[in-house]
Amino acid sequence: MFSNWYKPFGIELAFTSKNIELDFEKAKKAGATEVEKIITKPWGQKVGYLRDNNGFLIEVCTSMV
Repeated sequence: MFSNWYKPFGIELAFTSKNIELDFEKAKKAGATEVEKIITKPWGQKVGYLRDNNGFLIEVCTSMV
């Protein structure tokens, strides 16, 4: 899934969003790098992954409720 450059630091930050597509694009415009595009999980939750400018893995997702 990840090349060596994308190897996580051992932590992941996760943020829930009511408008995941908009927030994902805002993060990319602010300098984040897309790691994995937004996908819909079998249970209906949308999840996408970004890397911030410090190299940390960021999960942006919709609520599971």
